[in-house]
Amino acid sequence: VVAYDKNRDIFILYIKGADTMMMPLFNFEDVESESTNINNAIKIFSKEGLRVLCMGYRILEKEYFNNWLVKYNNARNNCETDLS
Repeated sequence: VVAYDKNRDIFILYIKGADTMMMPLFNFEDVESESTNINNAIKIFSKEGLRVLCMGYRILEKEYFNNWLVKYNNARNNCETDLS
């Protein structure tokens, strides 16, 4: 999901997924201890048979988002044309 925060004038990409897919995407450079804490919590939840989902976000540059949006709309329009 991409959300626009008009108060800060930024686009934010929110993602979620399984820990095995998401953890390699996270940047723990500044808080490596957090990585250890999160991995320990994941192990505890897994041992209890619980499903673990991780969430993350990234601030998108306006130019990056606008370029992506053009490509997305083109692809969407091509799909709609192909289905007609």
